[in-house]
Amino acid sequence: MTWLDPKIRDADILILASPVYCDGVTGPMKTLMDRTVTQIMPVLEIRDNHTRHPLQKNVKKSKIVLVSNCGFWERDNFDPLIMHIQAYCKNANAEFAGALLRPHGEALRPMLDMGMPIKDVLDAAKEAGRQLATTGKISADTLNAVSRDLLPRDMYLQVANASLSDFLDKSRAGQ
Repeated sequence: MTWLDPKIRDADILILASPVYCDGVTGPMKTLMDRTVTQIMPVLEIRDNHTRHPLQKNVKKSKIVLVSNCGFWERDNFDPLIMHIQAYCKNANAEFAGALLRPHGEALRPMLDMGMPIKDVLDAAKEAGRQLATTGKISADTLNAVSRDLLPRDMYLQVANASLSDFLDKSRAGQ
């Protein structure tokens, strides 16, 4: 944190990247978020009709973007995580600038390897970065393109379960 804290204090945009773990961020990401508490003052104020801490004088008001992957097929599996990051933004006096979400992300790499038509998802992710850098916002159309369905849910379940079964078989065999 000695190295990272000054960079976070001076950031225009902070990108928090974490897969969905138990409906939230990973433990290390939660620890990082908790450790930014030094960036607020130990006094209270009313902001947006809520009791909050003001930022330290040397902390820039920033935008925060969430980037997340989930092995489950449905997009609503990200809802608790998004709510947590939005609450973190309120407490950090930061603007929530959007979330790049990849549901059923386990399918992305194998589909790329097989040459399936999903380049548009990667192109949309690049476009999201361009939009964020140039306008400070990511359009809803771009976010939706990143999160679009890769394959039907039943097909995903079949492929994912076969892959998991193969993994377990290899683990049991000591490979």
